[in-house]
Amino acid sequence: MVDRRYAFVRVRRMLRYLKDEQRYLLIAGFFSQIGIEVEKMFERIQMRDLAAQVFDADSVAGWQHVYYAAINAISAFHARTNITRDLPMEILLYVSGQDQIGKAVQLVGISDATQRVCLVILARSETEATDFQERFQRQFELTREDSALEIKDERKLRHLMEVFSVSETEIETETRGGLSREEALRGLIIERGALLVAKR
Repeated sequence: MVDRRYAFVRVRRMLRYLKDEQRYLLIAGFFSQIGIEVEKMFERIQMRDLAAQVFDADSVAGWQHVYYAAINAISAFHARTNITRDLPMEILLYVSGQDQIGKAVQLVGISDATQRVCLVILARSETEATDFQERFQRQFELTREDSALEIKDERKLRHLMEVFSVSETEIETETRGGLSREEALRGLIIERGALLVAKR
C-alpha cells in the first residue's frame, strides 16, 4: 500500500515537493524523432547527487502511475523491504509491478524501438531537478510531451492491459463504480505496484 506520510506540494506541472523527504519529484514525458540511444541514456541517468530513472512511456499509465511507484519505492527503503540497493532501480520494480529486474526492464524499460520516454527525477532542489531534465532533453534531442504518459487511445489501453496482465473483466468490474476505462486501468496498475511489497 502507498504510505500516506509522503504528502506532496504541487510546485508546477509535473513537479511535486515531497515534504517529509525534503525532495522534489519531477516526472516528464518526451517524444523522440531520431531514436533512443539506450546505453547513452542509461549512462546519463547514473548520477550520484540525484536519483533518475527512465521508462518506455507507452508502458506508463499516467504520471500518477510513476508517482505512486516512486512513493512506494521510498517507503520500501524506509521499511527495509527494498530488493535493490538503489532507489532508481527500486522505482523501476514498482512501476513494473515485478520483483525481478530483468522482467521489469522487459516490461517497462526503454529499448531501441522506444519513441516516447518517461523520465522521473528525485532531487534535493527544484533547480537541480529541472536543470537535469533540461540537459537530458537537449542531449537526446527530445521534445517535451507530457501527454505521452497518458492513456489517450485504445491502442495504448490494450498495450497496458497486455503488459500488466489486466483482464477485460477486471476493468468492467471497476467501471461499474463510475470510472472510465482509462481510470479503471490506471488504478488497477497502480494497485499491482502497491501489492509488490506483499510478495516480499
